[in-house]
Amino acid sequence: MSRRMVIFGCGYVGRPLAEVADASGWEVWIHSRNAGSLAAVGAVPPERRIVADLHGEAWHDRLPGPVEAAVNLVSSAGNGLEGYELSYLEGNRSIARWAEKRSVRRFLFTSATSVYPQTDGSRVTEADVPADPEDLSPNGRVLRQAEKEILANTVFPERMVLRLGGIYGPGRHLYLDRLRKGESVIPGEGGDFLNLVHRDDIVAAILAALRLPEWPLPACYNVVDDAPAPKAEIAAWLAERLELPAPRFDPALAGQRSRRRRIGGRLPNRQVDNGAFRDLTGWAPRHPDFRSGYKQLLEG
Repeated sequence: MSRRMVIFGCGYVGRPLAEVADASGWEVWIHSRNAGSLAAVGAVPPERRIVADLHGEAWHDRLPGPVEAAVNLVSSAGNGLEGYELSYLEGNRSIARWAEKRSVRRFLFTSATSVYPQTDGSRVTEADVPADPEDLSPNGRVLRQAEKEILANTVFPERMVLRLGGIYGPGRHLYLDRLRKGESVIPGEGGDFLNLVHRDDIVAAILAALRLPEWPLPACYNVVDDAPAPKAEIAAWLAERLELPAPRFDPALAGQRSRRRRIGGRLPNRQVDNGAFRDLTGWAPRHPDFRSGYKQLLEG
């Protein structure tokens, strides 16, 4: 089968993945609803850049087969929960309909740690998802449904879901931009844990999965760094390096997005374990904690 890779959602993670995959010998095709995002990937020629809405079918005949790996990195189409459903449910269903007409060996979908319901700071593994989706936040319910549909869809001989933590990296700085703007109050609970993962470590994790000669039974794996940390600890560390006062956190300032993430009235608070994916692939994050990743960003 051809070493052809199709990347759906060629944005913050998809663009560097396309560049690295091309340099590694893949024939890379990229898809996005954003033409500018595709044009930024200089390594991929224009004839392999497909601009279209993922949930539609106009693009189906423009992506050839056979395909060794299809990687879905789409983000929400916006417009609240409706955008979530459009991107993560209807988008994946459209990919499956396309794959019925093509030979697609592997399908990898990036979900998120919002499929976990824990709000007590406990340690969680891939097994700690609830049996009842009503125990999840509205966003989490959509993603969990998308995961289930993908894992059950035998149109892809091999399928895998990677649950990503909070993504940061060049140009995407959690808290750092707020502090630089002089904000002294941050929405949320400072004692709640954040599970972060650097953009470059996500790219490395995807390629590590694709290098495996065979995938095990369809399954979900956590891709986060090694050291979940309380929000206040991250913000205080950054403030110290910027020679600014540490900000305070105020849960009353949570906005609409935070309300969609609430579970039983509380925001998520858990420590996500990455051991299963490390054991499967040998992957280890280059930035094992927020200090490593932010040190690079601050120096850059």
